[in-house]
Amino acid sequence: MQRTAIMVIKRDGRREEFQSEKLRHSLHLCARKLPLPEGTIDAIVEDIEQRLAAADRGEVASRLVGEMAINHLRRVDPIAYIRFAASYRPFVSVDDMLNDLTRQAYNPLPGVDQPRLFEDEFDRLLSGGDEPPEAPEPDTDPGGDLPAVPTPITSAPSASSG
Repeated sequence: MQRTAIMVIKRDGRREEFQSEKLRHSLHLCARKLPLPEGTIDAIVEDIEQRLAAADRGEVASRLVGEMAINHLRRVDPIAYIRFAASYRPFVSVDDMLNDLTRQAYNPLPGVDQPRLFEDEFDRLLSGGDEPPEAPEPDTDPGGDLPAVPTPITSAPSASSG
């Protein structure tokens, strides 16, 4: 059986064939010097390839491939996750990145060895569903079990301004 090439639509509108080696290289860069279990990167790439092929779509946005990788890394290693997310997510400031990390801390995903019970947001996006819902604000805790998110410290006046 011949596999149909999946075209990736880049941010600038260019289209190029999905290249698993390119994804693997990016994942290895973000996981450099981290103690990931052997075979983790290959398993992530293989899962993404299989899900893209199963979606039976000729084209997919590069953003979706990036989000799929981010979702895997988030479950595997927080440092690899933030390294990769920094190049795919539209963080406009350090505060944006810190807010994302706070959300991750308060809304952890199940571990990689825990089987999925329900369709996840990437299955929905691949099947043509709408955008994923906005994540709740990190200080939302209906059960009251989590501490409140600290208020960010505003910059102190410099010695020369006073």
